[in-house]
Amino acid sequence: VLALDPDNAEAHFRLGLAARDQQQLERAAAAYQRAIALRPAYIEAHNNLGSVLQMLGRNEEALEAYRRAVALAPGFAQPYLNLGRLFAAGGDTVNAAATFQQAIARGIDVEIFNHLLSALRGETTAQAPDDYTRNLFDNFAGDFDRRLVQELGYRIPETLAARIKALEPRRNLRVLDLGCGTGLCGVQLAGCFTRLTGVDLSAAMLEKARARNLYTELADASIGEWLEKAAPNEYDLVLAADVLVYFGDLTPLFAQIVRVLDAGGLYAFSIELGAAHDFVLQPSGRYAHATDYVRRVCNQFGLEEIEAFAHHIRGDVNGFVFILRKA
Repeated sequence: VLALDPDNAEAHFRLGLAARDQQQLERAAAAYQRAIALRPAYIEAHNNLGSVLQMLGRNEEALEAYRRAVALAPGFAQPYLNLGRLFAAGGDTVNAAATFQQAIARGIDVEIFNHLLSALRGETTAQAPDDYTRNLFDNFAGDFDRRLVQELGYRIPETLAARIKALEPRRNLRVLDLGCGTGLCGVQLAGCFTRLTGVDLSAAMLEKARARNLYTELADASIGEWLEKAAPNEYDLVLAADVLVYFGDLTPLFAQIVRVLDAGGLYAFSIELGAAHDFVLQPSGRYAHATDYVRRVCNQFGLEEIEAFAHHIRGDVNGFVFILRKA
């Protein structure tokens, strides 16, 4: 397109998208900048330029790009998210909170920004809003596997699968993968199931999972709402890999999981480790849980602990893995 029309702003923008996806960050930044030069009010180009500059460590320039996107489109949520999170990552909680409050005052994705404000202020809530989780992973899907697995050393799916294979001799399992994402657990359990159901509220993540051709069924739905409608005793194994970090109070979720799990079935999951309280909402927007709280909830629903051990989650985040059996 650019060979035919060198001043096509959209083509420069899309070239930037392609370069970013290939980790050609300097090339992506140049493409976005050219798009902006041709169309100064190109909101998405300003926002995406900020994202690439942030990835390059040029945070002051990234802040300015996000500010420009906010000024051009005061009703567009993503620049507020990016700007506030960048302030927070730099320890500037005052400006981060002010950015989130500005979005709330304008009526933009109020639940999402209230959740982020609560995380900044250390106010623990029961659960992250579905819209928050959906937005997070829809924007993360394109680069999810590379960043999480290659850069942050995420190995929870491999660990869960290895322990399940050791504990469960059957290879005809009916498996429910909650928060299945791009299907990393499905890959690790290949050959162990005759039915694999994945549930996730990010359509972009489900598209990646669908491309693996492993899942019998993929549901675009909130986990809690999907479980409420599911038939009882349908699954031999329920997985929740790095999913409970978006739930504070585990009681309603565990009640539904136990209901759909067949007698003798396994429930395997990971948590981020909390401290003094049962669960806390962290500045990251994720929840951490205390192991004694998790064990109390498991006991409440008759789940027998088979294994539990400390495990690295991702990056500098440590957690715990639990494998339990329904009586």
